[in-house]
Amino acid sequence: MASPAKSVDPPPNTVYKTFILVGERFTLGDTILVKQDKGVKDFVGKIEKIYTDKQGEVNLDVSWYYRPEETKIGKQPYHAMNELMASNHKGTFHVGCVNSKCIIHSLEKYEELNMSGQTKQPGGLPEFMTRSFYDYKKGKLRNPLPVYCTCRKPCNPDKLLIGCDECDDWFHGECVNISQSQAAKLEKFVCPDCKKGDKPAKAKKPAKKRRRR
Repeated sequence: MASPAKSVDPPPNTVYKTFILVGERFTLGDTILVKQDKGVKDFVGKIEKIYTDKQGEVNLDVSWYYRPEETKIGKQPYHAMNELMASNHKGTFHVGCVNSKCIIHSLEKYEELNMSGQTKQPGGLPEFMTRSFYDYKKGKLRNPLPVYCTCRKPCNPDKLLIGCDECDDWFHGECVNISQSQAAKLEKFVCPDCKKGDKPAKAKKPAKKRRRR
């Protein structure tokens, strides 16, 4: 049985900041997996409110995250394997539906972990990343993702994005036929247009990291 922390028999109509389920403490702001029917992936949510109803049952209000394939946008080549979208969709359910905690990284943290080769955090919790906000009523992103390269498409955080040392533009590794291992050996990358002299020269900027996954 779940109960708010420090309460054996929770009173009805009470708001809490934390609860304990099967020996694990959950608090406001935690991201969680919510059980679904067999064969359906767990839903992902962020705890916004913990409270008891008039019967004393513990309920949670959450903000839902969407997997790309659960949206009208659908799964696209530029989506990471475990990418989620924050949303304005709210939900309420009994605390007994909680499966476990999970970790949701920002894009910056996710790229940092990829660059360091540390793809998993200690603890073994399911991990995801998010970089966008989905308006489920309108069926679209609140703000479009940045686009790069000659193809003018967003980057996939699981794949190479490489910066030209001449023009400062970014390119998908696939579009310029460069693999992650090849990029690691490059001292300098010059994009096809700069090689042909088709771009006006830009003022030199201080050296910075030019490659990322």
